[in-house]
Amino acid sequence: MTAFDLARAALRFWYVTALGLVASGAVLWHAHPQTVYWTNQVVTLETPAAFDAQPKQLGQVSSDPIPTAEILAALVNEHRTLLRSRNSDATLYGEGFYDTSNARIVNSGSQWVVSVRGPKIQVETDGPDPAAVLQKQRRELSSINASLVQLQDRFSVGAEQRITMSISPETPEVVQISGSRVRPMAAIALIGVIVTLCAVYFTERWSRRRVRSTA
Repeated sequence: MTAFDLARAALRFWYVTALGLVASGAVLWHAHPQTVYWTNQVVTLETPAAFDAQPKQLGQVSSDPIPTAEILAALVNEHRTLLRSRNSDATLYGEGFYDTSNARIVNSGSQWVVSVRGPKIQVETDGPDPAAVLQKQRRELSSINASLVQLQDRFSVGAEQRITMSISPETPEVVQISGSRVRPMAAIALIGVIVTLCAVYFTERWSRRRVRSTA
């Protein structure tokens, strides 16, 4: 069947064409872009300056807080398997997660090269409600702080060697992200036209078989 034959069939079976177009229009009418609220803060682990200045002896525990940051990120995520990009610029909503929280070590490298230059934990939260996003973000930060205290208590870290944390920015800013309406509408319209033409094509074939069987 050529394109001209398909166009003639669409006119002949106008009710099938009309039904497909009406159904496509109904889907377009109810299609709305998804709105997501997102916030992001960076937790930096800091060691006491006096402890860093002391010369290290053989066998002494290192003051490098990067391993501690990795442990805290795993603890706050509760060991959930969440496949994330290594690139710290990739956001939660950009990777298809629309209602969750996640902590990861800030990677200054690329997708294929890991380069961790500091004990920085990136904490992100997104969701459909801005108040819930703020509440969940505060809960994640509190969990990191509590885990840090418990971890140092467990290994009997002295007061002069205690790692502390700073948060940037101190006050989380919730950003509203609205999806594009034009692209999904164009996709829905295209799919609607394709489905309608397929329905016309199969209706035409069924009509021809019916005519042949009655002849």
